[in-house]
Amino acid sequence: MSEDIKLLEDRVTGLKQKISDLRKNKELFVKAQGMDEQIEKMRKDAEKHRDDARVLKDSNAKLTAKKNATITETLKSLCRKMNTILPAGEARITVSEDGDMFVGWKRPDGKIVPYHGLSGGEKIPFDNALAVALGCNILVAEYAELDAERFTKALSRFNGDGVQVIVSSCHEPAEIPKGWEVVRL
Repeated sequence: MSEDIKLLEDRVTGLKQKISDLRKNKELFVKAQGMDEQIEKMRKDAEKHRDDARVLKDSNAKLTAKKNATITETLKSLCRKMNTILPAGEARITVSEDGDMFVGWKRPDGKIVPYHGLSGGEKIPFDNALAVALGCNILVAEYAELDAERFTKALSRFNGDGVQVIVSSCHEPAEIPKGWEVVRL
């Protein structure tokens, strides 16, 4: 019988150890269950943040499109005003979606030249047209780079729209347009 008692005592000791181990594991399972719940909550929060980000991206895209449309219309208006002053061709000012800006002149031959590629004789009327379009009320210009015909044409484009223009040059225009007073020094 002592062997049976010994065997039963060993079994009881083994069962007690197993119960102790299971209690320790139970704590781990409870912690794991809490972590699972926390993971699920975080997943739902992340999903909500993704949805919020999508809404913000859509809103930002709409605002960017609206901004681009406004800028485009403003630049078109500026170019139309410049075109009333330019002796030939058309002003080109654009801003791309990524913010790059192009300023140039479409010549009568159809070639579009960036501002930095304009000759001295082209920059003068372009700069003057830009200044007038931006709202200057007094313009002092030097037209020595223009030949007589371009000089006359450039002078004739100022149509009394409230801008006082003073032009100096070492050359004479081909003819003096109406409304201009010549002072020779």
